[in-house]
Amino acid sequence: MLTAFILMFTFHIAGQKMEYGIIGGMDVSAFRMSNTPGEKIGTSWVYNPVVGYNLNATAEYKNDTWGLSIEPGFIQKGGVQLFGYANFLSRYTTNYHVVTRLNYLQLPLLYNIYLSDVFCLSVGGEYSYLIHSGSTLTNTPNSIDKTLVAFDSTQDQFDLKYITNNFPNHHELSGIIGISYAITDEVDVRLRYSYGATELATVSWMDQSGFIYSASHIRNHYLQVSLKYKLFY
Repeated sequence: MLTAFILMFTFHIAGQKMEYGIIGGMDVSAFRMSNTPGEKIGTSWVYNPVVGYNLNATAEYKNDTWGLSIEPGFIQKGGVQLFGYANFLSRYTTNYHVVTRLNYLQLPLLYNIYLSDVFCLSVGGEYSYLIHSGSTLTNTPNSIDKTLVAFDSTQDQFDLKYITNNFPNHHELSGIIGISYAITDEVDVRLRYSYGATELATVSWMDQSGFIYSASHIRNHYLQVSLKYKLFY
């Protein structure tokens, strides 16, 4: 937040080169699990994507060929779990799809390179803070071998209908790369990809005999399509 205030003050000083706007869009997000025991479950693809949304404000210091922008706002991430889940304490196991949605306050900081009058390449980082997490158990059986389940030692409560706060790490750092196209002077359409550098949680894989087979780390990643409307430019 201190970095954001410093940038905003700097932008205000150079107000004649400032551009302000609002951003809204759709996000297709999923969890990425590393070190998955693919030889046991037959695949390394253990999450399906979910559709969320984002809403941000934006302020950019813009030069002829480059710019610096800050975009505070809200984003929804998540994924659909496809493997059996067991609570470490209660030993309850479910073989259903688990749809998880994570709501974040986010603060992307971007360096923008203007390739032409209409195309812009953006690279940078994103800080996100988790304000709410919720998971819903559906009635759809999973499609992965049920002889292997995962134990999450960070989850100490399990409800048949709803799970909440099942990710202990509320702070996240991510990298962003994207490209935008100016439809008009006021409206840009943007395509972005983000991959989390911070682990959300660690999951230990066990077979039904209780043998710990391996450990995996879960991270967010998402593809975003959005529109930017310029209020002042």
